[in-house]
Formats: sequence, C-alpha cells, structure tokens
Amino acid sequence: MVSLGVTINGKNTVIVNHSDIVGKLLSLMMLNRDSAVDVCHVKTKNLKQHTEKVDIVIVAADILKLIKSNMIKDGAVVIDVGINRMKGKICGDVDFENVRKKTF
Repeated sequence: MVSLGVTINGKNTVIVNHSDIVGKLLSLMMLNRDSAVDVCHVKTKNLKQHTEKVDIVIVAADILKLIKSNMIKDGAVVIDVGINRMKGKICGDVDFENVRKKTF
C-alpha cells in the first residue's frame, strides 16, 4: 500500500462510479474518514461541474480518458481505478499525461 500523506478529513471528494462493489463502498469509506462525498457516474449531467472544485477525485467508470485536465483543480488528488485497453496497452479513465501536471 502506498501512502502519500494526504489528509482525507475535511476534504471534498467526488467518486465517479455508483456500483455496489466500488462506488458505494468507497463513498462509505470516505464518509467514515470525514470527507464530504458526491457520487456521480457517466450519465451525470455536467460531470465537470462536480469534479473541478473538489480536493479528491476517484474514477472507476471504465471509460478511456473520461476525466480531462480542465475537470480537475490544481493540487487535487486523482485516483484512477478504471481499466481500459488501447492499442494493446492498459489505460485508465483519466487523461493521465495532461491531468498529472495539475495534481498532487
């Protein structure tokens, strides 16, 4: 397990997944650690409005590059749980090359 020393207590979190296995359990875990949580999914209208101002974004939607850099605030923590295949490589739900420049 990797620890980045990020405090969850008092942070605002968006989870982009509402499944019983990932999204709902993650939301309870974050709530138990005193984070304010919004749960979204791929059909959420204006997903950017939910993600662009929060401290932590956790994505498990299984949609290649769903989360773009303009959807994330500077210094946010982004956790990409999605698994997609593109040209024989495994890629996530986050546009990693562009988003990483803005994240913690």
